[in-house]
Amino acid sequence: MRVIAQSLEDLDVDWFELCLTAKVKKFGSNKPKDEKEKAQVIRYLQYRGHHMGAILESLS
Repeated sequence: MRVIAQSLEDLDVDWFELCLTAKVKKFGSNKPKDEKEKAQVIRYLQYRGHHMGAILESLS
């Protein structure tokens, strides 16, 4: 298990950038207009495995 964790750390992946790219690809670069659209974006990104911290940061 430690080997996997170490390998993931060594990859140096920018999870926020991946989340933001997925959001922009599907919904564009604008902020959500209302709570309904915000919830839709959050559900979409969560379903694809992004962490809530990265999702909320990508919405601001």
